[in-house]
This record gives sequence, C-alpha cells and structure tokens, in this order.
Amino acid sequence: MIKTTKFLLILTVLALLTVFCSCTNANGLRAFFNKKPAEPEPGTFPGLDKVTELRIKQDYLDLYPFKSKKNAENIKADMVVIDGYFGTFNGNVVVEINWGRGGVASPRSFTIAGYKFSDSHGEPKIDLWIPGEQGLIGIFCRLPKAYELGFLTDEDIKNIHDSYSKDPYAWNPPRFR
Repeated sequence: MIKTTKFLLILTVLALLTVFCSCTNANGLRAFFNKKPAEPEPGTFPGLDKVTELRIKQDYLDLYPFKSKKNAENIKADMVVIDGYFGTFNGNVVVEINWGRGGVASPRSFTIAGYKFSDSHGEPKIDLWIPGEQGLIGIFCRLPKAYELGFLTDEDIKNIHDSYSKDPYAWNPPRFR
C-alpha cells in the first residue's frame, strides 16, 4: 500500500511537471523564469510611456486646478495636452504644457548654458517634472530654475535644446501638426 502511494505520488508529480513545462513554451522552465517584463504602453511622444504621461497630466491639474468655463465640472487629466516632450533625465521628465496658465503673447526667450530657447507665442513654458514618491504629487520646475538648482547638467540642456530646436513648431502637439 505504501509502495503504491509513493508510486502514485511520484507519477502525479512527474505528470504535473510535464504539463507545466509543456505549457510554458518549447523551452520549458527556462523560458518561463526568464520572461522579460512587458514593455510599457507608448504615450503621445516616443520615449514617454502612457502611464508617466497620465501622471504628469494629473499632477499638473492637481497643482494648477481649472474649471471649465462652459460648466462647473472639473477638467480631467486626459484633457490636458502635453505640447512637447524633450527627454527624461535622472528620472525627471522635461515637458512643455502651455494650456491654462495664461501668459503674455509676445516673443520671449531665455538662455541656459549658452543655449537660447524662444517661442513666438510667448516665453517657452518648458518644465522639469519631478515625480512624487509613494503616491505623493509630483512637482514642476521651470527649465531655468531646474538648471540653477542642479537638476540638469550642461549636457542635459544641450540635449533638450537639440530636441526643442528640431521642430520649429515644437509647441504644437502632434495631433495638430
């Protein structure tokens, strides 16, 4: 009786192991344990995933709350448009969001580390978004201040400027180009 029980137990374990190995794929357990993490879903801009983009928009609304002029409903994060994405540096994201803050509509510019940023629609509103930790809200810091505080290096500013200067309509979101 004990021999039969041991035999059935060993047979069951082997059967389960065979099923487990064959269900994963042709390489069996090796492929199962060496799976690569899923790629994040792309956002509006190459290099910026959808989850990060939504967090930026939500943090923007949390810091700069707006009400719709047509009705009293709050504006939702997916209604905020990121006008430009200029890279991620040390986990912080450089974006341009012109919507909702107002401003003077005259040509303005600023220079950082010898690189001039200008926009015919007013001063470029390029921010460094620093994500919040453990559910805390992220913060936005204007590009000149982010550089002054040491969040960005000269090389980072060069890369941001190169990205910003590639498209003369960098302020214009992709859906309107």
